[in-house]
Amino acid sequence: MEVRIGYNKVMAAAFLAIGAINGFAAVLNPKVVQLVLAVGFAVAGFLFLRGEAAVVTEREVRVKNFLGGTVKRHPFDHLTDVSVEGKNILVKGERVVPGGMLRGADVQKLAEEIARATEGQA
Repeated sequence: MEVRIGYNKVMAAAFLAIGAINGFAAVLNPKVVQLVLAVGFAVAGFLFLRGEAAVVTEREVRVKNFLGGTVKRHPFDHLTDVSVEGKNILVKGERVVPGGMLRGADVQKLAEEIARATEGQA
């Protein structure tokens, strides 16, 4: 079992929109800085759209940055040690992934996997 939690699509759309606005501003006022900002925000928006914020496996929660690298690992003994509170992911009661940047459907899928694991253990 592996559940991949993506970034919030609204955040990705915001970065893409900021990139587009900066691109338009670069056309009106051709400055290198404006063009660099436009490309940077557009790339960040694309990475947020396609990337993963966290990956939950049978034994750990891996928190990732928007470039795809693992920032931190949170090991646990059983999937029942993981819980979902709102959109926050908790391991043994400690919040390890804040929910503000997470895609709600993916968090819901994780909650369903946790419920399935809890049923199997009972």
